[in-house]
This record gives sequence, structure tokens and C-alpha cells, in this order.
Amino acid sequence: MNVCRWPWPTWIVALVLVTNAIALGGAWWNRMAPAEATLVLTGRDVEVMNAIRDAAPIDASRRPQLQLSIRYANAQYRPPGSPSAWFSAAHLRANGLEVPSPTPSHGGQEVWHRSHQTLLVYVVLEHDGLAYQDEYHRQCETPIAGPTKPPAAEGRVSPRCEQLREDSRLYVMDVGANRQQLRDQYPDRTRYAVVHASLRIPSQEDEWSPLGSVHLLQPMIAIDDQWRSSLPELLRQPGNTTHLRVAFGRSLEPWLIALSADPLR
Repeated sequence: MNVCRWPWPTWIVALVLVTNAIALGGAWWNRMAPAEATLVLTGRDVEVMNAIRDAAPIDASRRPQLQLSIRYANAQYRPPGSPSAWFSAAHLRANGLEVPSPTPSHGGQEVWHRSHQTLLVYVVLEHDGLAYQDEYHRQCETPIAGPTKPPAAEGRVSPRCEQLREDSRLYVMDVGANRQQLRDQYPDRTRYAVVHASLRIPSQEDEWSPLGSVHLLQPMIAIDDQWRSSLPELLRQPGNTTHLRVAFGRSLEPWLIALSADPLR
């Protein structure tokens, strides 16, 4: 029996075509209206993942890539309606996440028996909102001088405050197991975006730091060719002068829909 076999380059081409079709289909589904959220960011709210910013347009491997730059709220900050910080075990359990309880050790002290557990979660990202304002107030508007240090001179700000004015204003506001529940709690789609993430819980709990570290499953911002030519020049400017409108689609993945040196309305 004769078996018709395609030459191996044909299989490679077919595989590439199928892969591209799947990717295009996923992008099309993600961008179907309406968007889950649309945030107006600045250059300070994103990270440039490719240091070569003036690459030739045809060299796709050397083009700059943008990634969302996230921060954590102050350890004393409480999300709206919550008696505890978002990273506390009590808050995570209240939001439907299974977090092990501490068990007594032989010495009578409570210890956490878990080995870097990773949970798939939904994360609420807040841009230039309550979490940033709370940290700005703590760093820039309250005295920082201790009992042995004189107050700062009039008109001067602390190094922490100066850094805060340049850092990202995109904060992890909340986490949970239910996407719709989080969206109902944070309904403003121009201020809050709900995205997929993983929450890695360490083996020991520290009340002064997040119970776990958040890793966005899709932190990269998709960039269409129409923005590629102006992107390198804008990225050379100070962060506050570059404005980006970023949409989050049905798959909760971000893509760039507007880019300008002028404020976007």
C-alpha cells in the first residue's frame, strides 16, 4: 500500500500556520467589545523589557516591549470594606482562597506548615487611586524625622517621597477566587482592572510583608504595528510625559490602544 507522505518542510509550515491561527483567534476573542477595563497609564507605570529602544522596524527581536509595573500597598493599608490587608490570611479566606491555618509546634508556638503554595487567583489592579494616595500621604505629607533627627527643611522632601513621585502608580489592590465578585466590589473600569495572576505563598508568614508574591500571568502589553514607529522616541522621554491607553479584554490580557506625548482624554 502506498502512503502519501508530505515532505517535512510542509509539516513545519502547516504547524506554523495553525499556531498563528490560534494566536490570532485568541487575540480576536480578547479584543471583542466591550473591554473589561481601560486604564490611562503613563511611562512610569510600565517597564521597558528590551533595552535597545532604537532598533530598526524590521528587526522585531530588538523592538522594545512593555510590561505592566505593579506595586504593593503599604502593610497598614486596608482595601475598602475589609478589616485586614489584602495579603492577610483572613482576607484571602474571606475572598474564597484556601490558605492553610497555623498549627502548634512542639515548642507551643504556631507555625505555618506549607511549602511555597501557589494559587491561581484574580487580582485587582488600581491605577492612581486610594492605595497610591495612602502611600503618598504616608511618605510625603507626614513627618519622617525621628526623635533624634531635626525636621526636614521647608520645601524639601524625603528621598522616599521623591522616588514615589517617579515610581509606578499601578497597585495590587485586592485578590480573590471570583472574578465577578471582585468586579462588583471595584466597578470603575477606568480605575480598576481585574487580571489573571498566581499568588505564591511562602512557608512562613510575616505580618510586615505580603503573605504572598503576585505574578501576573500576562504582564506584557500587546503592541500593534501602528504604534511601533513612535514608541522608541516616546520612551526616551520622562515617564510622566508618555501617556498610554491600555485596554484589558475578555481574556483579561492588556493591549495598547493609544499612545501620545500629550495627556489622553
